[in-house]
Amino acid sequence: LSNLEPEDEERITGLHLSPLYVSVHASEPAVRDRLLGRCQKQPILSMLDRLGASGIRFHTQIVVVPGYNDGKVLEATLRDLTARHEFVLSISVVPVGLTSHRQGLVELRPVEQGQAGDIIEMIDDIQQSVRTEIGRGLVYASDEIFEIAEVGIPETAYYDDYPQLENGVGLVRLWLEGLKNLVIPPGLAGKHLLIVTAKLAYPYIRNLSAILTMHDITADVIAITNHLLGETITVSGLLAGKDILNSLPLDRVWDAIVLPPNIANESGYLLDDLTLEDMEKCLGIPVVLGDYDAGVTLEKINACLQKRRREDGR
Repeated sequence: LSNLEPEDEERITGLHLSPLYVSVHASEPAVRDRLLGRCQKQPILSMLDRLGASGIRFHTQIVVVPGYNDGKVLEATLRDLTARHEFVLSISVVPVGLTSHRQGLVELRPVEQGQAGDIIEMIDDIQQSVRTEIGRGLVYASDEIFEIAEVGIPETAYYDDYPQLENGVGLVRLWLEGLKNLVIPPGLAGKHLLIVTAKLAYPYIRNLSAILTMHDITADVIAITNHLLGETITVSGLLAGKDILNSLPLDRVWDAIVLPPNIANESGYLLDDLTLEDMEKCLGIPVVLGDYDAGVTLEKINACLQKRRREDGR
């Protein structure tokens, strides 16, 4: 919302394009201008207020960049947004992701362990107050912030109805909950699967492998290093197809390979424009796009293998 003209706002309200997903980053205009590298036509809070009064609702995000919008700036932004809970539906706080392609760019620092812990405490204080007032938490730290802080992932109640999954908020908890009372499709017995993930989710995905072993299913789990964007990028949604293909052992054969659910867009394209079909042709075995729920993932694998058996029997 950094370059809207009056006619754009009229179109949004006229078509009732809601909810909108807005990267706020900072409510203070000067700080937001600095982060976005442009002077906004109008302050972000004014736009949210005006659109909110017209019935538009928002899911918002704050990417924390140390030295820019952390500390007191972050707290002020959170309080400005939570005060607008009538039309701000959720707020996610995520750490800045710094790639290895920053030559000639302004120097930025990653969020470190101590600061991540401070962010979690700040959010907990604000969330507790907001939850008491409106019955939901409204503001949530991303899974990556909890990993950086090296503290445990919160329980289900922290995330309410998981409004910010696509921003990496609650994915780990949703996955862990799905491992409880897991139903294993009988058709997967004796199968050898490969589950692809990234460094951040690797410890949690391995939990599924241990469960499957007890049901005569072998599941190798491999954490792919991100060479396209740099090793500091550890989330699965930013993995490239070529990095996956170049990382797989050549001496193993699997019945199916399972990719993270957020690795491809709706058209099946990965970040480097390889498609799921491309991956399948290169590997010569079925490629399954997983789900945030482990049980649904296993059902998708089973359905894919059943379909392949029917096709092979023709």
